Amino acid sequence: MKVLDGRDKDLALQCWETDAVVPVGGRFLCWVDYYRGILVGRVLADGGSALTYVPLPVDTPWAKPDHGQECPEASRSVCVTAGDTVKFVSVDRGLVFVFTVTIWTPGKARDGGMEWEKDGEFRAAELWAFSGYERLPRVPPEYPVVSMVDPDALCFMVS
Repeated sequence: MKVLDGRDKDLALQCWETDAVVPVGGRFLCWVDYYRGILVGRVLADGGSALTYVPLPVDTPWAKPDHGQECPEASRSVCVTAGDTVKFVSVDRGLVFVFTVTIWTPGKARDGGMEWEKDGEFRAAELWAFSGYERLPRVPPEYPVVSMVDPDALCFMVS
């Protein structure tokens, strides 16, 4: 099976671990490795079986981090919303109570490849300033999920 980058260059991806599989529009399947990127394949493609590699818009170390983050789903998520829009959410942690949440949507690059466009970003202080948050623990949110119905609604788990 060939794995192509967005510009039809053949890639040899090693150590791929699928963290999630996401269907898009009934025509594509996306195999997600939250440290390496996304492999996009056309379902029932007539022209052979090639996958397209899409790197994530954040640092993606080729070795899994060894700082206690065995569950990448706790801080990263690929979701599909209404209209078959793909969203990538990343919760990037700094110090103990410092974090940034960033949301991206894929778009076409000028050279025919794919590039991520930043939809939004907020920091810990902005989240804690929301009405109703005063009763929730002041910890980094985990397991981000974008609503399938409302692409502007983002859910987390806090504990």
